[in-house]
Amino acid sequence: MKNICRAVGITAALFYASCEIDPYIEDGCGNLPDLNELGYITVRDSVMYYAPFFNPNNENEFVYIEWNESDGINKLFTYNMSNGAKTYLTDNVDLYPQWNSKNWIVFNRYTTQIWKIKSNGDSLTMLFNTGTNLNLVISPDGQKIAFKNQIDNDIKIIISDINGQVLDSIDSYSFYAGSWSKDNLKISGTKSGEPYTLGYFDSSLQIFHALVDNENGETWDRITDTEWFNDSKRILWLASGKFHITDIESGTTSTFYEPCENNYNLLPSISPNSSNIIWENTKSKVLDNGNTLSIKSTIILTDIYGNNEIKILPLD
Repeated sequence: MKNICRAVGITAALFYASCEIDPYIEDGCGNLPDLNELGYITVRDSVMYYAPFFNPNNENEFVYIEWNESDGINKLFTYNMSNGAKTYLTDNVDLYPQWNSKNWIVFNRYTTQIWKIKSNGDSLTMLFNTGTNLNLVISPDGQKIAFKNQIDNDIKIIISDINGQVLDSIDSYSFYAGSWSKDNLKISGTKSGEPYTLGYFDSSLQIFHALVDNENGETWDRITDTEWFNDSKRILWLASGKFHITDIESGTTSTFYEPCENNYNLLPSISPNSSNIIWENTKSKVLDNGNTLSIKSTIILTDIYGNNEIKILPLD
């Protein structure tokens, strides 16, 4: 069975990566049994862990989203791997929280609003709530954020400072799967109307440099995630069920991870010292003769090559 979609929580994109044998998974690391073509129920574990993002000033700390079945609310936390300190920040958080060098965490709240908060939980502030505001990226230097804003059929890119002061508005344009390079000069992703083409914008978001055409006749060939390595020369990206690396100077592309249907990583965040990647990991199994898809998510840490996997959360 191919093309398992994450149908709940934060993203509907397809992500695959690291493979291992785990007793939770049916048939080890391989293909899931077929699901009922007429429909099936997706059942989450009692606690789910989503969207980790490193503190750019501390390789031992990250922000993430936690969902608990007891109240059904997505909550924002930071976690310190060196001392086990877990700090609650706020609730009703969605999509991909990002942490900048000035110690602000910026995120979607109530799905389409943009908010910010200090990493100690202070200064919770709404920045944008008009229209739909998605595809948020934040500059590592702490100065800017950029996102897609849509009001009815009016679509534009908004660039603002960290306080929500609009610096630029680019009409009839948008980007997807964005990541801001560590040198603050480039934003990777795809541009509107070209979901299969990996590339990057200059920091004005008006010049797009195309790198890879990944259109192979399948919907899942779309680019659905990007992350810059710290040299700002290589992009880690997801499409066709695989993570790839593209070197923007040489133009070469190589495969980073092969697909594994029932055990996959997504939303990579590279540590500031370039030694590790932190991921959201999802493990799946099919139950009740294909009528139920059971999923479990954790936060895991690997080395920079995606190997030597360590589970960080939950603690058990």
